[in-house]
Amino acid sequence: MKSILRSVWATGAVILLAQMCTAQLLQENFDYPVGSVLTADGYTAHSGAGAHPVTVVVGSLSYPGYPLSAVGNSVVLTGGSGSREDVNRTFPAVSFGAVYASFLISVSSVSAVGDYFFHLGPSTVSTTFRGRVLARSDTAGRIAFGVSKSSSADSLIRWTPYSYETGTTYLVVLKYLFHADATNDDEVFLWVNPPLSGIEPAPAVQQTDTGTDIAEIGAVAYRQGSVSYTLTLDGVRVSTAWNDAQLPIELAKLIAVVKGTRTYLSWTTVSEINNYGFEVQKSASRADNYGSISALIPGHGTTILPQTYSFVDSTSIDGHFYRLKEINLDQSIHYSEPVESVLSGVAEGRQFTFALHQNYPNPFNPSTTIQFTIVNRQLTIVKVYDVMGREVATLVNEVKEPGTYTVQFSGSGLASGVYFYRLSAGQYVECRKMVVMK
Repeated sequence: MKSILRSVWATGAVILLAQMCTAQLLQENFDYPVGSVLTADGYTAHSGAGAHPVTVVVGSLSYPGYPLSAVGNSVVLTGGSGSREDVNRTFPAVSFGAVYASFLISVSSVSAVGDYFFHLGPSTVSTTFRGRVLARSDTAGRIAFGVSKSSSADSLIRWTPYSYETGTTYLVVLKYLFHADATNDDEVFLWVNPPLSGIEPAPAVQQTDTGTDIAEIGAVAYRQGSVSYTLTLDGVRVSTAWNDAQLPIELAKLIAVVKGTRTYLSWTTVSEINNYGFEVQKSASRADNYGSISALIPGHGTTILPQTYSFVDSTSIDGHFYRLKEINLDQSIHYSEPVESVLSGVAEGRQFTFALHQNYPNPFNPSTTIQFTIVNRQLTIVKVYDVMGREVATLVNEVKEPGTYTVQFSGSGLASGVYFYRLSAGQYVECRKMVVMK
């Protein structure tokens, strides 16, 4: 897929920087009034407007470990004869790298012919559908899921085995992978019930065809086709990273620093899902006997934007442990990992904070140093991109222990110009700009 930017330097750099730093693009739990149509809830009908409109129904689908499990309501898609409404919702467009879309699905019935009910598209959806997800059944009523890049021709669809049952909730993940080498080589991948381990596993099926690659992906669409089927859809998430497509976003950091007779706590969330609020809890032991020491600290509901919070414990001394009690809108409760309070001035030596630092020197010729810090043992990736979004170097791609690391990058083989380096460590993603000047 060829991406053309009219302004390579100022405008183009800003666009690409925003794309590389993007993680979650959309979260949809259909938390709208039961009986309302999606076109009244921020969706656009791109086909069959008003005919068998996509309508919100009561209840939600559940899947263990999935962040949008049992949240809000859901929608039912029905295929069949006659005109039927297809709808889409836009999100910040992506033109390189990968787009992941995950959702929960329960199929009530589907024909043996099969049809697609979910797909991606450009910001303005017309008839350009990419990453089509399909379902069909065998003579015993078992279900197979399929994926195609740009066509519904059976020869261009890759199907899973008939391993799935009607009336059962499944987690499906779709990946669209851009390639910059040609105009017809993008790929699509599909998973059904993948392990929620944080590491992208091998797909169930993958496919590409000679259909023209899409210039950008900026919308997700739900389709009610001409083939008979009935299915419930829920918990839709779209992102540019595997973790953010199907795993809950964890607390980015919790820090407790003692200054005098007070302990200053601060924490940041990468994103929030139905977060009613927090209570700060304290204990003399890491393991147990935690009690709340704060009133409710209101959360931000559902948001894909980072949020920062703080609390001051005015009766504390060094040596106590703290954790957060997170209360969701459905009154479910989760607890953060405990942290120990530390004296001001030694906190940096006892606790790490995620960070990607500005390279030095910058501008540089030919080499520069990049420093980053991670807080958990996890797969850590540092890559360098040019202003067209093409990967030019992989500096780190391995599991690392918590700590601060430095890597050297040589631009000896690169032309003068602006480049971007991007750190991805679990759910933490950050990128910065650097300049090669010869």
